[in-house]
Amino acid sequence: MAVTDRTTSAIHTLIEVAQDPDSYIARWKSATGGKVIGALPMNFPAEIAHAAGALPVVIQEDREPITLGRNLLTEYNCGYSKNLADKAATGRLALYDGFFLADHCVQLLGALDVVREEVPEKPAYFGQLISSLSDAWTFDQVRLRMVGFRQALGEFTGNTIGDADLSRSIAIFNANAQLLQRLFADRRAGNAKFTSSQLQAIVKSSMIMDKEEHSALLSMVLADSDFVARDDRIRLHLSGHFCHSPKPELLELIEDCGAVIVDDDLYHG
Repeated sequence: MAVTDRTTSAIHTLIEVAQDPDSYIARWKSATGGKVIGALPMNFPAEIAHAAGALPVVIQEDREPITLGRNLLTEYNCGYSKNLADKAATGRLALYDGFFLADHCVQLLGALDVVREEVPEKPAYFGQLISSLSDAWTFDQVRLRMVGFRQALGEFTGNTIGDADLSRSIAIFNANAQLLQRLFADRRAGNAKFTSSQLQAIVKSSMIMDKEEHSALLSMVLADSDFVARDDRIRLHLSGHFCHSPKPELLELIEDCGAVIVDDDLYHG
């Protein structure tokens, strides 16, 4: 079965969104009139933001040279946090209506402080999740934190978040996650024809796009049987940074050398 024009178009759309998140965000805002939340990695409960009618976007590292951001954080900060600080200082976060963070990475907290300082007219909310997963009080503390997010996001959007809204958003996010899991299960089995840079773009675009729109495009791609073919190159697991992934050029170089990345713990993986 030949690759259909629809499938090719879907892949190109996902790649374009991954390469230029700002253009997608601007189109979404123009089409819906809704608010866009800039979420910092990781663990932000994006389903709550979706249930509130906002578009939760995990702010992506771009490829602009870091200028002002280098002086706003300590030298040992990671590239992602410096890039985020640079975006704030140079006006590259203008499309976002507010900023939310759930994790307690010290470097991300420093970057959020820079965002607060450089973009004072927009709200920045930090709901720290606890690190303990096994204590008797863990569940109640996490539940209270989620109640806090629900309250803050409702106030941010001006919308009431009902239980039915939450259930619908959770189902939408789960459906998208299941499609991505199918994609990577094929990859691990050596039965997928996608390149590593295409896979990275598919995952990265899922962090940016409306989940239903992303799922519709990904379903088109998965339905095309021409993208299922045995790949017998040397199989690699790639391990890397939590909050940013290697440049696509590096992934392409690995594959040009005769290997295929079948599994990873990369940020866009």
